[in-house]
Parts: sequence; C-alpha cells; structure tokens
Amino acid sequence: MRGKLEVYKCYGTSEEELLVESQNTVVDGAGEILVDIMTAHSSLSGIADLSSILDTSNYTIQAISFGKDRKGYNRHAHEITQRKGYGTYNPSFTERGSRIVVIQSGDPTVSSYQPLDAGNLLPSFVTPRQTQLELSATTSGVIYSTAGAEILPSFEACCPGITDIGHNLNVLWDVGSSSLSANESIYTSGFGGLLGCYPNGSGAGGTEFYAVSADSTIVVGNTHNPWTASAYLYTSSYNGLFNQLSSMDLSGYVNFVGSSTTDTALAAGWSGLTVSANTTINHALHASNTGEIAYKVIVGSGDLGACNLYGGIYNIGLWAMDLCKAQKYNNPPFVFGPITNEKRYKLFSKKSLLDNISRTVDYGDPKDPGCNRYADLTLIWRLYFV
Repeated sequence: MRGKLEVYKCYGTSEEELLVESQNTVVDGAGEILVDIMTAHSSLSGIADLSSILDTSNYTIQAISFGKDRKGYNRHAHEITQRKGYGTYNPSFTERGSRIVVIQSGDPTVSSYQPLDAGNLLPSFVTPRQTQLELSATTSGVIYSTAGAEILPSFEACCPGITDIGHNLNVLWDVGSSSLSANESIYTSGFGGLLGCYPNGSGAGGTEFYAVSADSTIVVGNTHNPWTASAYLYTSSYNGLFNQLSSMDLSGYVNFVGSSTTDTALAAGWSGLTVSANTTINHALHASNTGEIAYKVIVGSGDLGACNLYGGIYNIGLWAMDLCKAQKYNNPPFVFGPITNEKRYKLFSKKSLLDNISRTVDYGDPKDPGCNRYADLTLIWRLYFV
C-alpha cells in the first residue's frame, strides 16, 4: 500500500496550481485496520445488538486532521503572555467569545504573519509506529493578573478536558458551552483564543484577530472588549468553512461525509472529507485495476488564515475508525457531531511537510495585506491498494 498527497490552489479552474505533490507514510495503524477487516466474524450479523460492528464504515477512512510542530502549541497565537492570559480569563468581560491575538515584531506596515522560530518549525520525524501527528502537542502556562499575581497555577487546571491529541484543536467557536471530554468542560469561552485553531463560520460572524507589537499594547480591564489594542498593527476577521458546515469536531477531526459521486457539494469537497474512485465498467482506470482511492477536502481561506496565526500547517493525517476504543463509550452505529462525537480514530497515514501550506505574503506596493488574500486550498490524498 502506498499513497501521496496533492495540494491545489484554485482547483478545477483555469488558474489551477499544484502547490504540493509528495508521498505519504502509511503507519502501523493501517495494518491493524486491515487485520480487523479480515478477522471480523460474519456471525455477528445474526446478533441484533452487534450486527452494526460489520458496517464497512467501521473499517475505512473516517477523518482528516491538521497540525504543526510540538513547540508551536505554546507559541504564536497559543502563547500565554500576561495580558493575553488575563484577557481570556477575566470573568467581568460582558462581551464573550474568543479572539485571536498574535504578537508580531517587525515592520508595522506588513500584515503577513510569519510563524518563524529560528528554523525550529519542522514537526517530528515520521515513523510507521506513530499513533498521532505529534507528541506533547498541548498548550500550557500560567494565568496572571495585570498586577502580576498568579490567578491559575496551571492553564490545564482550568481546562481539564484537554488531552494530548497531537494536532490542532477546534475550540474557538463554542468553547464556553462545550467540552473536550465526557465529564469535564472548558469553563471560560475566552480560552478558545489561546487553544485555537479554527474560526467561527460566517453565519456566526466569524472570528476577529489582532496583531500587536507587544503584550503591553493589549488593553485589559475593558468590560466590553478585552482585545481592543491601543496600538495594534492590523486587525480583521476570518470566516471558517469547517465550522460553518459543522464538519469538524472540537478535537479537530474533519468528518468523512461520503462518496463524492452523490452530489455537487460532495464532489467539490465542501461538505467535509469525501472519497471517490473510478467505477466505470470495463474502464482501464477502474479502481479494481489501479487500486486507487482518492480522498478530497477543501480547507477554507479563513481556516488557513487562522491556522497560520497559530503556527501554520505542517502535519496532515488520515484517520480510520478505532472500533475497540469507540465501543468503550458507545455502541455502533457511531454518530458524528461537532460537539459530541461518538467516533474514535486510529491514525492510518501521515504527511509531514517542509513548508507551511497556510503561509501568505503581502503583495504589491503599496502592500496589499497578505492576511486578507487567502484562497481556499483543495487537498487530494490518493491511496493505492496494489
């Protein structure tokens, strides 16, 4: 088995541009899925409570996720500075909701955030034994008051539902009323601005972001809007595609929504992760001859912009169902929901990139702000079962 990832800009148009084409790494989890398929006993079909275990969706690709290097989860927009931390925590703010704040040095006329870190941005070395995109990929830190007094001894103490899943979370949009685990919730909606990484959809007004020159320029204590910066470099907002369509859960998994032959939205990859294969009878490129199955997803411009502020996208993973783990919490069939997701996943294939696919640059003179120039990207992941 082998596979490759293709990343396109303006896919399917006259301006189509192939940005990335590279082989992936199929990990040991893929072999475990194949073993599960071959050892699932057909006798389960006669047991009403267990027959759903044989559903093919339990043995196929079910999600895709995105991430970056381990250290990036404590830097960029994730970084917990004194004023950023207090601004997310302060319960007196009457205007709730998460905002993205990034500290950016350099030319104040340049609005393209470059998540640089002295060349230490690359993810960990890829091996077939990996079970997640990155290890120890969690945001951590201490929350202080404006006077420097310690409010929370650890960021994790206020967000006990956070676990090390190894990729970008999706808690900007609903962190105040939802949870990342069965019994423990995130208590303050503002913390989503530190955890990241995907903005509200346009239907919910998007998510604002601010670039400031220093932590000291962030105004705190304003009960209406804690992120009004007295000297911000630039500000705007992003509209997220994943959250607009409710296709991503809180843990950052984009749901598999079905075959790309069923409707136009699926064929385009708008609804979530889709799959397609050539099924034309007697065709030379029929899937039975080539062994090719292609998975497609669109990463919206707003999602790319927000991810860049949180350190970029360097890791991408395909995930199959982890049937054993899912059965510990629910019985099949397993239902996907953006807040409550019954599915559990096992890493099937991983791609680590040398370049950040969410980066952007200013253009022209005078500069056209790069933060407002994002275009959707189409990802096609081809797997060959021959």
